[in-house]
Amino acid sequence: MSAKMHIAVLAASLAFCGSAAADESAFAFKVENASGGPATVMVDGKQTCSLAQAAICTVTIKDTDAHTYAFALAGGASMSFEPGNLEAVDLCKIDAKGAHCMDPAGTATN
Repeated sequence: MSAKMHIAVLAASLAFCGSAAADESAFAFKVENASGGPATVMVDGKQTCSLAQAAICTVTIKDTDAHTYAFALAGGASMSFEPGNLEAVDLCKIDAKGAHCMDPAGTATN
């Protein structure tokens, strides 16, 4: 393989790796615990965050595939929620009534 061809293959490999790494954390949104007590957030049945009162965590999703989202307040039963459009959602505030998700401008996404 010529040096020029070797460099082209290496450059293509690095570009692929760079785009693959970027896709691994394609979507992220914050969750704020507005419940007045401790809370947990789960994605696909796995605990993502454990939140004290008024704490915020970041939920990172690798893709736009179907995922299940839930939260539990003070060790209670989990309640499912849907953040809405993952490309737009910025913050979900959770409380006893549910998850209230919005974009950066404050418009509801769910």
